[in-house]
Amino acid sequence: MIPYLLLPRYFKFIGLFFCCLGFILNFYFQPNILDSTIGVSLLIQILVLIGLLIICNSRQINEDEFIQHCRLKSLQWAVLIFVFLRVLFKIIVWLTSDTSWTPQFQVNFLLENYLVLFYYQVFFRDLLLKIFKVKKQ
Repeated sequence: MIPYLLLPRYFKFIGLFFCCLGFILNFYFQPNILDSTIGVSLLIQILVLIGLLIICNSRQINEDEFIQHCRLKSLQWAVLIFVFLRVLFKIIVWLTSDTSWTPQFQVNFLLENYLVLFYYQVFFRDLLLKIFKVKKQ
């Protein structure tokens, strides 16, 4: 089995700290977050991106084949959803000739989508199946 690079488990809390710090700075300074020429908005973008990357690449308590499978499925679905939405927004921009439909923070959306799908598969899927008494296939 080919090993892959994962950060230790405690890095998840460091990544969460970076994300929270970015959001706190955003609410405190309220800069134009889309303008990368402003130092504070660039710092916020970098903090949130690094935080999300660290959270995505940190280990779970039990890193086994199931977790690897969930990581792979989550990454595949996140990329598919990302590509579908990119094409959809490009079609909308083409049809309306309005460039305000161009999405911003695309990498952050991809990472957030990956995290939601991964944690759903690892923690919440079995819980929801037990609650609604649906048999797994």
